[in-house]
Amino acid sequence: MLKFVIEREKFNFKYFCIFKDHLSCHGQGPPDYYLNMFQRRCFSFMWRTRYEQIARKTLYLPLSKGGLMVPNIKLKCNSFYLLHVSKLINNYNAPWTHFARYWIGLSLRNYNESFACNLLPHSEYVPSFYSHCLGVFRSFIKDNPHVSFSAWCAKDFYLSLLDSSYRPKCYTVYPLVDFKKSFSNINSNAVDSTCRYVCFKLAHDRLLTNNLLYTKNMSKTRKCMFCNNIETSDHLFIQCSFTKPLNRAVLYLLRLILVSYTKICYTCVSV
Repeated sequence: MLKFVIEREKFNFKYFCIFKDHLSCHGQGPPDYYLNMFQRRCFSFMWRTRYEQIARKTLYLPLSKGGLMVPNIKLKCNSFYLLHVSKLINNYNAPWTHFARYWIGLSLRNYNESFACNLLPHSEYVPSFYSHCLGVFRSFIKDNPHVSFSAWCAKDFYLSLLDSSYRPKCYTVYPLVDFKKSFSNINSNAVDSTCRYVCFKLAHDRLLTNNLLYTKNMSKTRKCMFCNNIETSDHLFIQCSFTKPLNRAVLYLLRLILVSYTKICYTCVSV
């Protein structure tokens, strides 16, 4: 998990450099072909296989919502476009704003009254880059008509572009579980990386059990290795007769730890 976080940050930095280089050389952002290629490379690094065990829309989410903050390359790109237009509307002091005002100032006059001035030169032709910027900006305003973005950075635009209404499948399958607290505990620094990885997949019910592998034509049987029942995550950790003694031992140890911790806290309070 730590390796993934480090590589994710490296990937974000490399993509930002590629975006700036492509923009400075060609006057527009990277084509969709390269965006999709970067996205595939990102997920192939994660899974090391063509089979993606958890939906991409889930992995794009923040840690608190059950995701891994995997960068959505297309939305990252759109957030840079929106930041560019936002700086122009909010009178950012830079030489490039004079050219941008010439290209699309008239199209943005509803958001900055000074752009409607007849003393400012305006172009009838809009370059492809600014045409795409306007398209992304109009789509954003349509979905967020009452949002004030004057002080927003690229990260704020990116988080707003993520589908906030989307909820992972586990929320609907297990509606009584408080997954917000569960994912907070899973991503705690006190949790071992291997344990965090297993618990994360367990929360999403994506452990590679025989039942799941059988549905993907990757196993010849659904049966448990220790008994003749169907091997699911619930069966493997709770119902299996082979693991029940282990569960009882773990619960007994946790109960001892909890009692000892309570006694220590009571002693400290009494003193």
